[in-house]
Amino acid sequence: RCCPQRRSADSTMVEAMDTDAPAPAPAEEEPAAPPDPASLYRADIRSAQASVERFVTSREPRFAQAALKLMACLRKAGLAAASPTQPVLAAAIASAFGPSHPLRERLLAALPPAAEPEAADAAGAEGKEGGEAKKRPLLPEMELILELLVLLALIDGGKLPVALSLADALLERVASWNRRTLDPFAERAYFYSSWAYEKAGKIEAVRSRLLAAQRTSCLHHNTACQATLLNLLLRSYMSAKLFVQADKLLAKSAFPEQASNGQLARYLYYTGRIKALQLEYSEAHRCLLQAQRKAPQSSSKAVGFKLSAHKLGAIVQ
Repeated sequence: RCCPQRRSADSTMVEAMDTDAPAPAPAEEEPAAPPDPASLYRADIRSAQASVERFVTSREPRFAQAALKLMACLRKAGLAAASPTQPVLAAAIASAFGPSHPLRERLLAALPPAAEPEAADAAGAEGKEGGEAKKRPLLPEMELILELLVLLALIDGGKLPVALSLADALLERVASWNRRTLDPFAERAYFYSSWAYEKAGKIEAVRSRLLAAQRTSCLHHNTACQATLLNLLLRSYMSAKLFVQADKLLAKSAFPEQASNGQLARYLYYTGRIKALQLEYSEAHRCLLQAQRKAPQSSSKAVGFKLSAHKLGAIVQ
């Protein structure tokens, strides 16, 4: 007969042996498949549309900013090598734009044709949203985002003649609307249209339209478009070396106080350049110093702008 102490020592030794036994190695999990770029692109378009609808309903600027950030992400996705996003964009335009839309055929002609799976996926996504979503008309804000994505794809692809034609149509389309919820998106339309003309070496051809849009934005108290258009006009005058006209525009225009820091930095930089050419070095140095302070402080953003402002400021000083 074993004594209790011997029995307890044996049980403790068995438990220690069980505890010290190595645990079985976990089975190796298979690596997850990389996400499909086309599916991510399609999901971002739907998220942008949801943000636009919430902005139109609530009038909160944060939803417009979210939609514009998604537009920047969609453009970056389209810039990737061998990116299959343009057929997805074509399928989205084909499903969102009606057959009688004036720009539908022009937009689809600028993009590669959508494959059958893409069109089927777009139709299936629309079917999941329900019958009420199908009857909803396309909002002008979302229409402008899709058109800007096509314009950016043309500019990035070097198809400048087609981009200029589309930019003209976009400017006419924006001028035909009178919606205050369209102001943040119309600002991007003016900027990218002017950029297309500048890359083609024809920036003076769009100057009259920018002047007309500047007058309209001042009458409507459109702060976003007013600041952007003023900077675009100053850049247009300075690229053509029309410094007297640029100075007159500065004297007769007031920069809006509610404008973003990015537009304010550009305005101060252009003002500093004009004042430096007029030998007003103290005012030029003050404007260039303020432009450097208003520029993004991140080391990876606006590097060229900060270098140019710092170099010109050092010369003026």
